[in-house]
Amino acid sequence: MGNQITPSRAVPGIDGYPDTPVTEQLTELPMAQRREVLECLVVREFRYTLRLPEDTPLALDVACHEVGLTPPHISETMQRLESLFGRRIGISILFERPTVAALVAHLADDLLTDLFEDVDKSIYVSRTALWDDVLRSLHDD
Repeated sequence: MGNQITPSRAVPGIDGYPDTPVTEQLTELPMAQRREVLECLVVREFRYTLRLPEDTPLALDVACHEVGLTPPHISETMQRLESLFGRRIGISILFERPTVAALVAHLADDLLTDLFEDVDKSIYVSRTALWDDVLRSLHDD
């Protein structure tokens, strides 16, 4: 995805279903699209909190305090995200992972794991088995 998301970017697969919980909507998306949609949702909440104009990009890899988030902004954003995902996130996470990109990674990898299960594990196991076979055949020769 690049380093920035422009504010006018729609959240694919989510915006059309306002009555359905976001987590349920995410599960209906193909696994390959979920992280991008999660990132779009988080960026949308940060943009709303910061009252950024629609044509102003938001840097994903810059510390939140450097883009103008104050402690009240952080609290507001975390409350909005907790409400959106129906999970407790806590304010301290932005001190531990101070960028939008790091927060998205935390949400996908640690908090919303049921929505972002590693579908590549079977591929990894298959690749590992393949390499084991290749190495074994080289060693046997």
